[in-house]
Amino acid sequence: MSRMEIVSLEMLSRMFSLHALLIFSLVSTDVRPACADAVETAGDVLQFGIPAIALGMTGYRRDLPGAGYLTASALVTEAWVWTLKLTVKEERPSGGGQGFPSGHAATAAFGAGYMHRRYGLRYAIPLYLGTGFVAWSRYHARAHRPLDLLAGIAIGLGTSLVITEPWKRDIVVAPLALDGGFGALVAVRF
Repeated sequence: MSRMEIVSLEMLSRMFSLHALLIFSLVSTDVRPACADAVETAGDVLQFGIPAIALGMTGYRRDLPGAGYLTASALVTEAWVWTLKLTVKEERPSGGGQGFPSGHAATAAFGAGYMHRRYGLRYAIPLYLGTGFVAWSRYHARAHRPLDLLAGIAIGLGTSLVITEPWKRDIVVAPLALDGGFGALVAVRF
């Protein structure tokens, strides 16, 4: 593991720890009467936080092609979710329509799946845990049934795993001729 990967892993770990602390404080305190349900609110926020972390890692690595994969994953995921929501027309457990599939779970899952496929499992584990929390928060809020959540996760994760290409470090080795000698030029793109 290179020094840059260790720094990135430490940065991601700190970001996840901060998010986990925020979520724990929202869930464990009952001092927010204006908020209908802290678990639901934390899930609402985290569904966008996970793709935002993936985008942050992409920016940190200056990975322009990765930004394209992340954007494509988001668009295809949302297209599938809304096509199904408008055609299946399943009622939610709490009442109301558009219950299948869970858009929250799909949004979180495409961010985690992108991170896994693009940068590796070690970066995605905290995001997968966050995706699980988002799905649970939707079940807790009686907004979805387990099948709705599993379908959302499958759509988001599947889309990212199919669309996203793994991160590759390009290494170029070229012969180099200098006055009185020769050698090799090695260039590495991170």
